[in-house]
Amino acid sequence: MTGRYRSRISPQIQAKKQAQSQTSSSKLSDLSWMLIMAGFAVALKQSVLGIPFSYFTTYFHELGHGLVAVLVGGEIDRIELNLDGSGACYYWASSHVLPALAGYALTPIFGALIFMLGLGVRDRNSRIKYWLAVGVLGTMFSVGIFHIRDLVTLLILPA
Repeated sequence: MTGRYRSRISPQIQAKKQAQSQTSSSKLSDLSWMLIMAGFAVALKQSVLGIPFSYFTTYFHELGHGLVAVLVGGEIDRIELNLDGSGACYYWASSHVLPALAGYALTPIFGALIFMLGLGVRDRNSRIKYWLAVGVLGTMFSVGIFHIRDLVTLLILPA
């Protein structure tokens, strides 16, 4: 015996170790990508290019109030957007607690649906998510359009 020791690792273990190292490196790159996108979002929000996104966010915020008011048995009177990025949803409902909270709660859900639209279709589950997002967002736009009554909002929304 020459004193050398040679370790033999089975191909299955080698494949598992390689997969783990690739997974950890992809997690790091995913985190880096998320930080880059967060920085981009903050920079965009502060620039003139972020104004349409501000209107879009306000629109979905106000639409959230209105849709939950309808769900609790109320009605939407009108939705208004202002040039400064603020907005208002005029509605009546028997309960005002849920519609009041819905603007903040539903805005990120609408954003997630839009994000799912941007991911594209890769497999069967993605296709289901895609058509769900298209249907929900289409409904949101059509409901919102029927309740816009002022000229400023009509001019802002296509922007």
